[in-house]
Amino acid sequence: EQSLLGATAEVRVEKPLGGCYMMRAGLLQEIGYYDENIFLYAEEDVIAEKLAKRGVHGVLCPEARVIHHHGLTTGRSMARYHELSAPSVLYFGRTYLGWNPWQAAAHKLVFFVHMTAKALIKKEYRKRYGVLLRSIGKKDKK
Repeated sequence: EQSLLGATAEVRVEKPLGGCYMMRAGLLQEIGYYDENIFLYAEEDVIAEKLAKRGVHGVLCPEARVIHHHGLTTGRSMARYHELSAPSVLYFGRTYLGWNPWQAAAHKLVFFVHMTAKALIKKEYRKRYGVLLRSIGKKDKK
């Protein structure tokens, strides 16, 4: 029988997928729960970093089945996804990966180019272009 990613037995993973991951409540308490400065789309990155520092990793259970209703938070809008994820990814890089100002600026530049290219070809991005660019200019909540 084939399963997720072709795995038929448990497989070690470095980062859980946000759609569904489980852990012991005590372990979540030990690592300090979630970072309240992240709204969406980087929570699993933070959890993975905190677990890695403790030498803990995840396991993919190929026999598990999950139904995940993608896009309910964003209304299935990719422009909204980018708007919500950009500040979280930037905060994650600065706070957990130790990005220096140049690395953060490089991330912002790549985001700007990506959103500009999207706006040139997709109406949804043209409508939200200003909001998208402001989303990476927000200050971290610290």
